[in-house]
Amino acid sequence: MSLPGLKKVFQKSDLSLERFRRICQVLDLDPGQVVNKDLPNGMQLKRLSAAADNYFMKEPAAFALYWCLAVERVDFERARQKLHLSKTESYRFLGKLDHFELLKWESEDKITVPEQSAFLFSGESKAALRFAKEQAHTLVDEAFGTAVKRVNGAVVSMRYLRLSAEELAVIGARLKEEIDKISRNHLFQGEPKSGKQAARVLLSLMPGEMPLVK
Repeated sequence: MSLPGLKKVFQKSDLSLERFRRICQVLDLDPGQVVNKDLPNGMQLKRLSAAADNYFMKEPAAFALYWCLAVERVDFERARQKLHLSKTESYRFLGKLDHFELLKWESEDKITVPEQSAFLFSGESKAALRFAKEQAHTLVDEAFGTAVKRVNGAVVSMRYLRLSAEELAVIGARLKEEIDKISRNHLFQGEPKSGKQAARVLLSLMPGEMPLVK
């Protein structure tokens, strides 16, 4: 079946999120490839080439610089200072980012980044997955630290539940729908405006017992 034909199947009102995921898994499709057209304005599914992904695995600081420039939309000098990079390191990374056509680097700090204000990285990217895991670990450490109690609006909650397979699927779909709705309404668009600040959300609903250790 062609991709347009699959999209028609996926657009049916009685298609559950779980069935959608299973169909994608059987057909070896990235769900983002199918629903990319339904992403919020300014958001794009970003696929890294194998060469770029391998490079980022060897040079995680290069991926962090790319993230700062393309996703957080900070200027080059601020990104360099944030990551504690020397100009020599930064220029070397910029040369590679330009080579992979992820941005256009003309000279020193004259850089043109993609117009998209936010990315969803394809699950195929090992570098993006590692970056996400590192950020998730950092967020969890912060969330369960004492400092978070002094942050106005911060929310930390952990529950241990007993759910049937159907309940797990339904609750998971509801949580996903709600976080997608919030993301659409508050899409991160670079430099804070009107007093708004960046915020991070980590949502996880996983089946299984607590992995208790001695």
